Amino acid sequence: MNTTSSTSSLGFANLQYVQELGKGSFGSVVLAIDADSNQLVAVKKLPRASVQSRYTESELINHSLLRHPHIVKFHKAFLSPSHLNIVMEYVPDGSLLTHIQNNRVLCEDKARWLFQQLIFAVDYCHRKGVANRDIKLDNILLDSSSHGKRDWPILKICDWGYAKHDAKSTAKSRVGTVAYMAPEVLQSKTYDGKTADLWSCGVVLYAMLVGGMPFKNIDGANLGKSLLKLLEDMRGQRFAFPSSLSAPARDLVTRLLCPEPQKRITIAEVMRHAWFAYGLPPSALTMNDAYLKLQRMCAQTEDEIQAIVKRAAMGPEARDASVGSCSSNATTYTAVAAAAPAAAAAKGCTGHSARADARSLARQSPELLQVLSR
Repeated sequence: MNTTSSTSSLGFANLQYVQELGKGSFGSVVLAIDADSNQLVAVKKLPRASVQSRYTESELINHSLLRHPHIVKFHKAFLSPSHLNIVMEYVPDGSLLTHIQNNRVLCEDKARWLFQQLIFAVDYCHRKGVANRDIKLDNILLDSSSHGKRDWPILKICDWGYAKHDAKSTAKSRVGTVAYMAPEVLQSKTYDGKTADLWSCGVVLYAMLVGGMPFKNIDGANLGKSLLKLLEDMRGQRFAFPSSLSAPARDLVTRLLCPEPQKRITIAEVMRHAWFAYGLPPSALTMNDAYLKLQRMCAQTEDEIQAIVKRAAMGPEARDASVGSCSSNATTYTAVAAAAPAAAAAKGCTGHSARADARSLARQSPELLQVLSR
């Protein structure tokens, strides 16, 4: 397989293709080796014809601002004749969704270990002014390679496709994945994206502790009625806990899944909660202060990223030379699957998957629009 890589004009390394990791409605993700660093990277390949400048630009710029151990690193973006390519850190052990599917219910200690990492990542993002708006099991990746404890992996958030920065505007788009959406996102014209993120964190915590989702997902055959039922269940907090779950764990989940955003537990309160704080080193509560002081690491400027996305959005016919695009003598991916460790090549992805978002659902059903406006 030969796919054009980046030019060296912006200092991009040659990328050696290893194998495809996953495919979805967005495009595909491939595993590659950065020849300069000899490290595996994940490359998200978006067909240029499908690039939506508004969301893609926001995704890349917001992601490039973030520098945290529990967030997948953004390396760079570049154009090939038919794709916008996004190079990111490779996380080898798959998604939290797959982990739960394989293990069903996680014990409270392990769920706490993962949830603590998630909350510190979300707190960092929020303090940087960024709301994720699509926190879900699929978008959380696991890595046990860095510390050798496969049963206690490091967690990393990987997807910023619906991220919103405070400086841009008030959140009002119904974006995200319905099963993880806060009720105010489904209903309100405007909402606080950071508060909505905490609801999504509550869904993730429930899934880890219970092995399922707190609310039944909508039925595509009857969108209006099933969404109305979903909203009623959310408002009534109609979810169940196993009898074995501790009272502090139940309390935290219940407060995260509070249907009234003004009464929902805040991230500072989560960090002080007895269940969350158990076994947490005191220094952990201030670690984000240090990460917030770090300088932006991405070599590409926001203007360069913006220019790349705008060129991509013009479609595959826009092949003339431009910032970050590929010239005719550009280096290429080289098929070197045999050169990568078999175990590493067989696992992991960037966690991106097709989204069932409320905007696209609403376009399909006038009845759904009526429910959303209630």
